[in-house]
Amino acid sequence: ASTMYYVTITSGTCTASDSVKVVVNPVPGKPVISLYGDSLLSSSTGGNQWYKNGILIPGANQDFYIPTQAGSYQVSTTNIAGCTSALSEPFLFTSLSGQTYPEVPGIFPNPTNGILCIKGLSGISGKVSLAIYSPTGKLFTLVEASGTVNISLLPSGIYVAKLINNDRIILTQKIALIK
Repeated sequence: ASTMYYVTITSGTCTASDSVKVVVNPVPGKPVISLYGDSLLSSSTGGNQWYKNGILIPGANQDFYIPTQAGSYQVSTTNIAGCTSALSEPFLFTSLSGQTYPEVPGIFPNPTNGILCIKGLSGISGKVSLAIYSPTGKLFTLVEASGTVNISLLPSGIYVAKLINNDRIILTQKIALIK
């Protein structure tokens, strides 16, 4: 348990004591994989590592993964304390030649170092904008949403991103900007 532990040692007439604080960090919960457009999406927003057929995929550490082959995919997540979850349940991805997926609006990667990718806009008619707000609702930027948007001039922190189509919010998502 997380607590302060004390020890006292006595040898003859000599006594020494000391203490140590022990912090037990919680292991993150097992993430869940879902299909999001053409991507596999982890329920964990950070610290992800993807696997295919039980083998680690080097560099695949975002909250999403775009598979290029059929297989059994899993993901684990590591929290800020360095504790790693159990692997997710396997997600069987089957790819058929010419298969298409419905595009769902999304903003990737999250967390980001400043470059956001906007997906799933091809089926939307009219103007689509991206608004970035502070958690308290202060508008930082409003730009036309296209393939990528650069927010690297903003300070590191948590933001709320909204995709807006013809004055209607079509997606609200928390974004972590880490530099």
